[in-house]
Amino acid sequence: MTHLSDFLELLKSHSSRPCIESDGGMYTYANLLDEIDRWQGRFSWLDVRSGAVVGIRADHSLSSIAALIALLLRQSVAALLPRDCHCEKYVADCHATALLDLRPDGGYNWQPIAIETTHPLLERIRAGNEGGIVLF
Repeated sequence: MTHLSDFLELLKSHSSRPCIESDGGMYTYANLLDEIDRWQGRFSWLDVRSGAVVGIRADHSLSSIAALIALLLRQSVAALLPRDCHCEKYVADCHATALLDLRPDGGYNWQPIAIETTHPLLERIRAGNEGGIVLF
């Protein structure tokens, strides 16, 4: 968590500089930090806990990058799922407890998933109180 906190402090020191170009717009590091805060609030409201695995289907956007960072700050696990395919197998393989489907405009759909299985690597991440990323 300390490295991620250091990273965010570095972003703050460059807040007025451009960092992401997407959806026909240019966004600064300040925009990204604001969006991370918004996702932190959403994840609190959605009760995303440390160690939870959230499947994310998204394109490259300010909102998707912010959601990923916000999950890592919560010490959760972000599973990056392919955008244009059926995701049931991926959701099962990563033991996701929810699916976050992000639209390019920043809107999203949230789908909780009842799951009763886990994986030894996820248990190691949880035991170490760290976030993680699952790549497919």
